[in-house]
Amino acid sequence: MFIDIPDGKLFALKAGGGGGTPIVAIGGWIGSSELWIDPMAQLNDAHPVVSYDHRGTGLSMCAASDITFDALVADAIAVMDAFGIARRHCGGICRCANGAGGGSALRGARVASDHC
Repeated sequence: MFIDIPDGKLFALKAGGGGGTPIVAIGGWIGSSELWIDPMAQLNDAHPVVSYDHRGTGLSMCAASDITFDALVADAIAVMDAFGIARRHCGGICRCANGAGGGSALRGARVASDHC
């Protein structure tokens, strides 16, 4: 599915729907949602798992000038919102990340904590 953001569109995938803790998988700087397909298959029986293509990767569409760390963090939160992952339950959301995605996950947890 494509998620509208103020300056483009993000491509995102969701697998599973088990009653477990939602997992938001955030790839590294140039990683796309494809990196998470195998792990998603392993987890989706017990957990809803969401992954997305960062700005400038995969099928997401944004101008290169729009790629900033703050924008990447806002994108992670936009993905959570689009899939109905309640930010008020921030402590109950697992964010898996690799590489630079770790920074987005950590900053996102801090930013989203304002809404918890």
